[in-house]
This record gives sequence, structure tokens and C-alpha cells, in this order.
Amino acid sequence: MKKFYREEWKWFKEKYLKIFILVLIVFISIALLSHVILVKNPEQAQKKLADLTKNLLEKIPLQASGFRLCFAIFVNNSKVSLFSILFGLIPFIFLPILGVIANGFSIGVISSASYIKGLDFGFVLIALGPHGVFELPAALYAVSIGVNLSFQISKRILFGPDSSDEPFLLILKRLFKTWVGVIIPLLLVASIIEAFVTPYLVKIFLER
Repeated sequence: MKKFYREEWKWFKEKYLKIFILVLIVFISIALLSHVILVKNPEQAQKKLADLTKNLLEKIPLQASGFRLCFAIFVNNSKVSLFSILFGLIPFIFLPILGVIANGFSIGVISSASYIKGLDFGFVLIALGPHGVFELPAALYAVSIGVNLSFQISKRILFGPDSSDEPFLLILKRLFKTWVGVIIPLLLVASIIEAFVTPYLVKIFLER
């Protein structure tokens, strides 16, 4: 197990770190920009929050609690992360980056709506921070993998395979191992915290 994670860390630094940083910058930029714009447009902020909640309820039964909520969150986030990687199979258009834009916008919507309602940044931090510490790296890592995969396929189409390129099936096998061994565990921890810890922390914060 230690050998696996040492290799994963080495692979991450060599192949994905620069993309991960770029993806993180995009995420933060979209979150900040959408927050600033929506704070100046309260009606739009409320409308976007309602749309976001509606879309979320179609995927996750937020009225549920405990293990059912935990399982629903975990399954949804796992599917999203897998699609973020698989969309990388489509060359040239780098579809996985759309997931980062959507997530950044969602954070901007939540933070702006909270601010408009008079809730300070502490509420957003309590509501999103504990599980976000695990969920965000997993999501960004999946997108980074997808973007890199799309780039590698595009390069091979345009310039042909290089002698240093790994066989494509070997790359897919490695990506699957990363998804199962790194991304899935992070999402599992995040879903447990979001289902069992976050509601308790939010309740304490609102009742103080």
C-alpha cells in the first residue's frame, strides 16, 4: 500500500501538478467572480441558488439523513469524478474543465446568497469546509487527469505517438487505479463528513 501511494505521489508531481494548479486557479477565479457579480444582483443570486438546489435534489435526497444521505452523496460524487476522467477521452476540447467551472460557480452562488442573507463567511466555511477539504482535491485531481488525458490523445492525433509515450491501455489502467485508490477514498471520507458532521456544525453555528 505504501509503495502504491509513493508511486502515485511521484506520478502526480510529474504528470498532473501543473495542471492541478491551473485547474485550482480556474476554480478560485470562477468562485470569486461569480460571488462578486451575484452579490451585486441579489435577485439573480436567489434564483441561481434555487436552481442549484433543485438540480441537487434531483440527484441527492437532501431531506434524507445518515447512511442514506452519505451513500447518495458518495455515489453522485464518484460518478461525477469518473465522468471528469472519461470526458478526457474526447480530444481537443478539454471537456473536464467544465466541471471545475460549474463547481466554482456553485461555490460563488452559495457564498453570495449567504452574504445577501446576512450570514458571514464563517457559515460558508462551516457548511463547505470540513468535507470540502477532501472533496475538492478529489474533484480537481479527477479533472486534472481528464485534461491531461485529452491533451495526450490530442497530441498523438496531431503528431503521432512518441517513443517515450506509454501504451494507451497501460495509461487507462493507471488512471483506473488512481481513481479507485486515491479519488474514491477521498470522496468517501468527504461524504461521511458531509452527511454526519456538517449538519451538526451548521446547526450549532445557526443557534449560537
